[in-house]
Amino acid sequence: MKRCTTLVLALLMMFALFAGCKKESSGEPGENSSGSGDKKPLIGLSLPSEGQSIYVLTGEAVRGIFPDCDVQVASCDDNVTTQITQINNFVLLGAKMIIVTPTEIEALSDAIMAAYDAGVKIVINGSAGDSSLLQNKFNTCTVSDEYLIGSYVGLVAKNWAETHLDVNGDWETVFMISQLNDDTVARSNGMQSVLNEYLTNKDGEYTDAMGNVVVDSARVANPGYSKLIADHFKGAVIEQDMSQSNYTTVSNAITSYPKARLFICYNSLASTEGGQYIVDNYANELENFGFFSAGVMGQEPDYLVGSVSDTDGTKSVFRAACEFGGGDVAGAVADLSYRVFYGEEGKDYARETPQGIGLWWGVDSGWSGDGTSYLAKKDIINGVTIETFDAVAELKNAVIYWDSKNGFNETAKLEAPSLGGLPPLDGPPPEGIDGPVTAGAYTYEETTPFDFVVMWTLTLKDDGSYTLLEGNSQMGDTEYTGDSWTDNGNGSVGLSPLKGGKPMAEFFGSDLTSVWIINGDGTTVPAG
Repeated sequence: MKRCTTLVLALLMMFALFAGCKKESSGEPGENSSGSGDKKPLIGLSLPSEGQSIYVLTGEAVRGIFPDCDVQVASCDDNVTTQITQINNFVLLGAKMIIVTPTEIEALSDAIMAAYDAGVKIVINGSAGDSSLLQNKFNTCTVSDEYLIGSYVGLVAKNWAETHLDVNGDWETVFMISQLNDDTVARSNGMQSVLNEYLTNKDGEYTDAMGNVVVDSARVANPGYSKLIADHFKGAVIEQDMSQSNYTTVSNAITSYPKARLFICYNSLASTEGGQYIVDNYANELENFGFFSAGVMGQEPDYLVGSVSDTDGTKSVFRAACEFGGGDVAGAVADLSYRVFYGEEGKDYARETPQGIGLWWGVDSGWSGDGTSYLAKKDIINGVTIETFDAVAELKNAVIYWDSKNGFNETAKLEAPSLGGLPPLDGPPPEGIDGPVTAGAYTYEETTPFDFVVMWTLTLKDDGSYTLLEGNSQMGDTEYTGDSWTDNGNGSVGLSPLKGGKPMAEFFGSDLTSVWIINGDGTTVPAG
């Protein structure tokens, strides 16, 4: 790895790094002094831009988690050539680690591999594309199923449109897409899957529910398909230009398509900045507009509240979004980078680190059925191409962040209000054995919606702790542990929060607690 040996060379390299890029450092005094024995290790963060809140937050999170390092943040303004120069110059400056959010991963592959060969640790924040192109010359890569994210954006739009928009109305659907790279195209194709009667993948091939490509005769009905949206789509597809104000983009879209009322968008800037154009110019018919997108970070929840409340939040037409990165993309990237930077030499920190996704949805008082409006969030496994999703039923299990009776409550996990006269999701748990529950092993056989069996084994230990073994025939066995179990006195036990991960099953609370019915034949059933 080359190092700067003179002040002149150091200045030349710094100048080259700045050329064509915006750059910030950690701001510590003396951090770039040449030849100092206590010089801080350099970490380079290469971003497509700093015009989006997620990239600003990523820079802040990385600087915050590395107080003893010189963190230099550089923006290439979505220019691939500039980003290549950025990576090369970080290497010349002696960076110990480079965190890169790629503009186009294929175009960056040679620069990334050269940096890795020079001894620099590499964290890729985004898809590795065809990872064989990189020859495993990176330490870790965060990934998310971009097509799935897009599919959920379309799915929540379907549920809202079919509840709120007139089937015979004279309105149109607009897709605001991005074709910047393979990931953006995959998400954009996922958004447009709401028009497909059958499940497809990002390349338009028919698939089964698990994403496996199938022949036409074996194609599967798409639960995200909306005939209503398809019937009101007249070909309006607009590129969401990240360098342009989304206020302007939506203004231009309405000018071109004056009947546009449903907007399904690549990212949430269209729903916040762009949606503001609707608020400013169509104040008397906001109920007829709906914006749906991906993202959810920064102030987006405030806009979601504002779409269902007349008094709280920022007034908007932003109805729902599919988030990615488990809710804190910036923090997740910083944490992963920290583990790679200070981790054991040669240890595999997972070539691909899947990011969780979830749905945020604003429910208006008219739809809730009891005069309450609220904002809810539902976590979704980042796996299959698409899952059947009953928005009303699923939201009854969601975490409520705001409601019109109590205001914001970001820490409490509250029960959602009753929706439209539907029966309550959970009644009193049925009674199990007659008498006290004793330590021992109890089994439960779960048949999943995808027709394979998961065999659960709950072992209640004499010391008050427990283990829960998930015997998954498709994905392998996973054992979880817990600190305590409690006999509820009615033949059921309450389990403290699981440790060791978050199961796919729906019978765990958002805090990973659960209740199990203990039967007299050595079996158990989850009360949820």
